[in-house]
Amino acid sequence: MRVETIELKDQKLTVCQPNVNHMMPIETIVYYHGVGGEGIDELPLAYQLVKQGYRVILPDAYLHSRANRASRSTQNARFLRLSM
Repeated sequence: MRVETIELKDQKLTVCQPNVNHMMPIETIVYYHGVGGEGIDELPLAYQLVKQGYRVILPDAYLHSRANRASRSTQNARFLRLSM
Protein backbone atom coordinates (compact mmCIF):
# COMPACT_ATOMS: atom_id res chain seq x y z
CA MET A 1 0.00 0.00 0.00
CA ARG A 2 1.24 3.47 -0.86
CA VAL A 3 0.26 6.35 1.44
CA GLU A 4 0.82 9.99 0.55
CA THR A 5 -0.40 13.29 1.93
CA ILE A 6 -1.55 15.97 -0.48
CA GLU A 7 -2.35 19.62 0.27
CA LEU A 8 -5.14 20.93 -1.95
CA LYS A 9 -6.22 24.53 -1.32
CA ASP A 10 -5.52 24.31 2.44
CA GLN A 11 -7.22 20.90 2.58
CA LYS A 12 -5.05 17.97 3.70
CA LEU A 13 -5.83 14.67 2.02
CA THR A 14 -4.29 11.32 2.87
CA VAL A 15 -4.39 9.07 -0.20
CA CYS A 16 -3.95 5.32 0.19
CA GLN A 17 -3.76 3.06 -2.83
CA PRO A 18 -2.56 -0.33 -3.97
CA ASN A 19 0.91 -0.69 -5.48
CA VAL A 20 -0.32 -0.97 -9.07
CA ASN A 21 0.24 0.75 -12.39
CA HIS A 22 -0.89 4.40 -12.19
CA MET A 23 -2.44 4.18 -15.64
CA MET A 24 -5.04 1.63 -14.57
CA PRO A 25 -8.35 3.03 -13.28
CA ILE A 26 -8.99 2.29 -9.61
CA GLU A 27 -12.34 2.55 -7.86
CA THR A 28 -12.05 5.25 -5.21
CA ILE A 29 -13.67 5.67 -1.80
CA VAL A 30 -13.69 9.03 -0.01
CA TYR A 31 -14.03 8.40 3.72
CA TYR A 32 -14.49 11.20 6.25
CA HIS A 33 -13.32 10.69 9.81
CA GLY A 34 -15.54 11.08 12.87
CA VAL A 35 -15.92 14.12 15.12
CA GLY A 36 -12.71 14.99 16.90
CA GLY A 37 -10.51 12.91 14.63
CA GLU A 38 -8.54 13.36 11.46
CA GLY A 39 -8.12 11.42 8.23
CA ILE A 40 -4.98 9.56 9.27
CA ASP A 41 -6.92 8.02 12.19
CA GLU A 42 -8.72 5.86 9.61
CA LEU A 43 -5.59 4.17 8.20
CA PRO A 44 -6.54 0.70 9.57
CA LEU A 45 -9.84 0.84 7.66
CA ALA A 46 -8.12 2.24 4.58
CA TYR A 47 -5.61 -0.63 4.69
CA GLN A 48 -8.43 -3.19 4.60
CA LEU A 49 -10.08 -1.43 1.65
CA VAL A 50 -6.80 -1.07 -0.26
CA LYS A 51 -6.20 -4.82 0.17
CA GLN A 52 -9.50 -5.27 -1.72
CA GLY A 53 -8.21 -3.09 -4.59
CA TYR A 54 -9.69 0.33 -3.77
CA ARG A 55 -8.00 3.72 -3.58
CA VAL A 56 -9.03 5.47 -0.34
CA ILE A 57 -8.98 9.23 0.16
CA LEU A 58 -9.06 10.39 3.79
CA PRO A 59 -9.65 14.16 3.92
CA ASP A 60 -9.25 16.15 7.12
CA ALA A 61 -12.30 18.17 8.05
CA TYR A 62 -11.73 21.90 8.46
CA LEU A 63 -9.37 22.58 11.42
CA HIS A 64 -9.08 18.87 12.30
CA SER A 65 -5.46 18.08 11.39
CA ARG A 66 -2.72 18.01 14.00
CA ALA A 67 -1.21 21.12 12.43
CA ASN A 68 -4.43 23.05 13.02
CA ARG A 69 -5.05 22.09 16.66
CA ALA A 70 -3.77 25.48 17.93
CA SER A 71 -5.94 27.29 15.39
CA ARG A 72 -8.91 25.17 16.43
CA SER A 73 -8.43 26.19 20.10
CA THR A 74 -8.39 29.83 19.05
CA GLN A 75 -11.50 29.33 16.91
CA ASN A 76 -13.31 27.56 19.78
CA ALA A 77 -12.43 30.36 22.20
CA ARG A 78 -13.64 32.97 19.71
CA PHE A 79 -16.90 31.04 19.22
CA LEU A 80 -17.47 30.86 22.98
CA ARG A 81 -16.92 34.61 23.36
CA LEU A 82 -19.38 35.32 20.54
CA SER A 83 -22.01 32.96 21.87
CA MET A 84 -22.08 34.40 25.43
